Amino acid sequence: MIILIAESKTMAACDGSVTPDQYALHRPALDTQAGSIMESLRGMNAGELAAAVKISLPMARRLVRMIYDFPDKRLGGEAIEAFTGVVFRAFGYRLLDDDARRRACGHVRIVSSLYGWLRLDDIVKPYRFDFTTALAPGGRNFAAYWREYVTGCLLDELEACGATEVLNLLPGDAALPRSLRLDLEQLTFSDSSGIAVLLRAYRRMRQLEGSMEVCNTPAQARKVFQAAGLEKLILFAEKSE
Repeated sequence: MIILIAESKTMAACDGSVTPDQYALHRPALDTQAGSIMESLRGMNAGELAAAVKISLPMARRLVRMIYDFPDKRLGGEAIEAFTGVVFRAFGYRLLDDDARRRACGHVRIVSSLYGWLRLDDIVKPYRFDFTTALAPGGRNFAAYWREYVTGCLLDELEACGATEVLNLLPGDAALPRSLRLDLEQLTFSDSSGIAVLLRAYRRMRQLEGSMEVCNTPAQARKVFQAAGLEKLILFAEKSE
């Protein structure tokens, strides 16, 4: 089983010393995207951030420092201890024995407005956003921006660990989508491996009680999928909308 929980708005300082080897081992899966977001915010002053994030001016000034400090990975903290909300305090991670911690790290994932997808022992930097903050690329809020990424990470982990259940404890503003659309316009060739990919995605979306649609399928791939009978399971649209 994979258990999904959301970040908390409150965070610790995340100022522990981190070696390059530690960071390489515990780097968040979507750290590159998070870094790009923080880089894009460097031109905003405290007043602009206060209005955009809906926080006080003193908090916005701290956020400015967080943005500029984000590339410095010599300091940070484990995600499970970085967030300090009620759920994380009740978790009691440090009170668990080593086996229990390993099990928790294997099954619990944190969905984050800045990092998207986090393991409990991923090393993070502090930030102050939430899923409704509209500072993601394209002017989207973070929930909309991360939805596809988080769904992909979840599907990958379900496949990797062979899990068949997801316990979704996310609030409404961080909820995973119930639909998946795959655009195959750039696909140049498909064979049995392409069939396998679509079948895996279809099974995982069924586990999430969701739906799946494939659009812009090239003629060669369409013939392969038709021969395999995929159109009996998956909706194929002629064009994306």
